[in-house]
Amino acid sequence: MNSLTLGRAFLVIGIAIGLISWWTTMLHIGNPDYVLADTSPAVSTHPWHHNFREILGDLAAMVVFCLVFFGPARFRTPETWLVLLILMIGYYSGFWVGTPFLSELASDTWRGEAIHLGMSGFSVLGLFVARRTFHAS
Repeated sequence: MNSLTLGRAFLVIGIAIGLISWWTTMLHIGNPDYVLADTSPAVSTHPWHHNFREILGDLAAMVVFCLVFFGPARFRTPETWLVLLILMIGYYSGFWVGTPFLSELASDTWRGEAIHLGMSGFSVLGLFVARRTFHAS
């Protein structure tokens, strides 16, 4: 199995795990447990706005990952590898940085933490495993 095929497999596993988190975020919209306090100066449903933005941003990141990994070979260059690395750091660090550094930003369950670790770990591993094919051109 070549490095691109293995990298693609890891990416698909990471995205599949990530879709669990994505769907959970979808379920927060409209859920009264995910609103601000009535005394908040902001609109009480404002967190739903942030969930909606996260859903669309997550979807865009996943589409870009797949477009580059599964698109034509000309999409895989050293520059696009670096762009994906930056995108993955920006996308995934928000999922797991809370646990070791700021518990208020962590997932509210260990299951959520495991999902975040799995989605980021497999996807980033896929990028590094496939690195050689991005630098072959």
